[in-house]
Amino acid sequence: MRRGFAPFLVLVLLFSCASARHSGPASTGDSCGVQGTWSGSFAIEGNGIGGPPRADTLDLRLVLMDSAAKVFSKEQGTWMEDKPGRFSLRCAGPNAVIAAIDSDRDSDGIWYESWVITLTVIDADRALVRWLRMVNNTNLPLTNPSSRFSYQGVGVLQRGPAPLNAERAKPETIGELLSALCDGGDAKACHTLARAIDNDDPTRAGELRKRACDLGDRSACEAR
Repeated sequence: MRRGFAPFLVLVLLFSCASARHSGPASTGDSCGVQGTWSGSFAIEGNGIGGPPRADTLDLRLVLMDSAAKVFSKEQGTWMEDKPGRFSLRCAGPNAVIAAIDSDRDSDGIWYESWVITLTVIDADRALVRWLRMVNNTNLPLTNPSSRFSYQGVGVLQRGPAPLNAERAKPETIGELLSALCDGGDAKACHTLARAIDNDDPTRAGELRKRACDLGDRSACEAR
């Protein structure tokens, strides 16, 4: 079962657009004005029926290169790549849309998840971002608040060339080393760290195991 920062039921999501007309296809590459690394923290809110909205905070980092996009979010102080290899980038001048949709199966059945991130450049150092996540756990009954939920938020990101681990000190323990290697895309390190914290933090362990699986560790996929 896919979980968010908190579970909510969602029935309808309405989108609006600035214009229904355009002069031609959106462009990527050198004409794209959003390339680079963008990072920031902003408030998000879960929208649903059957309960009050729940507020939270999202630490988001986007690495945009040509027509490719990498998306990272911070969990318990560690940057984790979300849906490696799944995000597409579409841009025109200072505007961009980063999106991904996927599906998988876990112990609760099949889930479907989609992310849409829209970005527009404010100036040389800042960009306005809107983030949306939607999840459907199709095999859960509608009486379960985790069966359908969505989160969204709007914030400002800062442009910066710093690598993902620039703000972190040199690892001093095995756990910190494994975490740093996992951040860098080492599937075995992610799975090893997941096993180490399984009893103390099963939720975090599950996230690490999923990352290891996404990075190609078959044993992590089988253990989920």
